Parts: sequence; structure tokens; C-alpha cells
Amino acid sequence: MTSFCKLLGVCALLALVPLTQPVTSTQAAQGSAEFSEEKIDAFVNAAIDVAIINTAAKDAFDKAVNRQEQDSIIAAARNEMDTSIENAPGITIEEYIAISATAEANPTFAEMLNQRAMAKFKMLDDAHGNAE
Repeated sequence: MTSFCKLLGVCALLALVPLTQPVTSTQAAQGSAEFSEEKIDAFVNAAIDVAIINTAAKDAFDKAVNRQEQDSIIAAARNEMDTSIENAPGITIEEYIAISATAEANPTFAEMLNQRAMAKFKMLDDAHGNAE
């Protein structure tokens, strides 16, 4: 059975920021010390949900028969990602975007987020009986 980790692709995790709101230079300049452990954990959980939505959308996009269908899939996925983040416990969409911007500007912080995401994916793998 395919590993849950491989299916979702942890490397793509941080590239999944919904771009419906602009990221400011102030957000990008924030250091990781400005985010509590709880916010970081909430971000990782929300980002995993976004990765799941993104994976499903990519599969549907690849099967789309025309550009209109592809555009519809993209719009629906963005809305679903935004809603997922808005409904995520412990984090707002603004905080999600700020953490994403910080990760983009700070490779060390991004690596720490990826490590946490990989640990979470492993835990999900183990829970689904997909451990390798």
C-alpha cells in the first residue's frame, strides 16, 4: 500500500499557501520566535489538511477534459483550502499566511516545519497501518 507520506508529498506542504490574501513584507520578516508552539502545531495540522485538498485537486485537475473544468477545480480547491484554514482550530488564516511567509523567508524555520509535518505524517501512516 502507498505510504500516506508519499501520497501527499511533504515537500509540497509549505508551497500550499492560499494566495487569496497578499503577504506583506512585515509578515515575511517575522521570526519563528514570534510564533508559539501551539500556533506552529496548528499551522502544521492546517497545512496537512491543505495538502490533502491539494492532492485531491491535482488528481481531479489531471483528469479534467478541458480548461474550463480545470479552472473550476482550481477555484473549488482554493475555496476549500481557505475554508479548511478558517475552520482549523488554533489558527487564523492571517496567522497561517504569516507563518507560511516566515517559512518562505527563513529556510531554517521552513525545515523545522517540514520536520514536524513529516513526524505528523508518520504518525498518520502508523495510525492507518501504512508504516513501512
